[in-house]
Amino acid sequence: MIANRIMAYLETDGLDVADLYLNQAATSCRESMRRNLGLRRDDGTRKIRKPRPSGAWACGREMVFNSLGLETEGYGWRSRLTFTHGDMTEAMGVLLFRQAIAASGENDMLISPFENGDQLELDVEIDPQNWNVEAAPFRLTGHLDMSVKGHNGEEEPADWKAVAEWTFKDMQRAAADPSYIWWEKERSGYVAQVRWYMMMLRQAGRSVARQGYLVGVNKNTGHVTEVRIPADIPAERELIRKAVYVEKRISQAREQKTNAEEWVRKNIPRASFTKNMVKKCGTRTKRPDGTTGECFELDTGKDADPQAFRCSYCDHTARCWSGFEVVPLHKPVWRTNNAEDKPWL
Repeated sequence: MIANRIMAYLETDGLDVADLYLNQAATSCRESMRRNLGLRRDDGTRKIRKPRPSGAWACGREMVFNSLGLETEGYGWRSRLTFTHGDMTEAMGVLLFRQAIAASGENDMLISPFENGDQLELDVEIDPQNWNVEAAPFRLTGHLDMSVKGHNGEEEPADWKAVAEWTFKDMQRAAADPSYIWWEKERSGYVAQVRWYMMMLRQAGRSVARQGYLVGVNKNTGHVTEVRIPADIPAERELIRKAVYVEKRISQAREQKTNAEEWVRKNIPRASFTKNMVKKCGTRTKRPDGTTGECFELDTGKDADPQAFRCSYCDHTARCWSGFEVVPLHKPVWRTNNAEDKPWL
């Protein structure tokens, strides 16, 4: 649908790129770098982030922390580089798709971004009862990377991702095998994001949106792949229930006059994928205080859990895991200063 058209275009002599589209791509990259790599707010806190389609649906605790506008953790800026890379991939992908459909005479396939470069913004009221969930309506706002004219001429969402080698291979296998483990791993991740956009397009009355697309670009090799995300009512119902839960917990956390962080730690459990993440290290391990000895470490690798990597991109690690501090090795590693205290329990 998207990836095959882009690859076919890149094998030709190509077309001249219009200045309008070049400027739009450059503006998108410039805004991303300013947003992700520029000056933080004067009070040292992050912008309050409400639940959104591209949010951390795999971890309700992270979403509630995000909503409180808490002080930014120092190592949180590592993820800003990753997000900037992703935004540049998106800008490149949109430009390439414009070129591809212009070359094939299918210009009307791209609905958003619009001709002026603006993305489609959806601000819709979600009524849980449409998914047989008893709860009050709530609002959700999001911007689509792209929307295209797909099956039967219906508007369908497409999300661009810059991914590592192993994720790219997972996506390739998932595209051919609906039972592959990637589908379960990304049920509350990449797949959830696309499904939210499908649901929002329906709620906005723009489309029946029975499918969407996740387009991945391999950061190492430049290869492109695509996964078609079908509509799945039980999965959508699960997302609705998560949203209702998170909205309730955010409201409760904001009612706390003092120490909202402690309330979150006490009342909102960590995501299930964290249960095997704490491992004990031996006597020759470097600790955060510079000493060497036994300690505990947060294992964010696949051996702990296929989703454990999500904690390595969270801005609230120290807040969530009391007693752990960063040891700046080849990557940020979170460890304790001894193997006796367990304040995170």
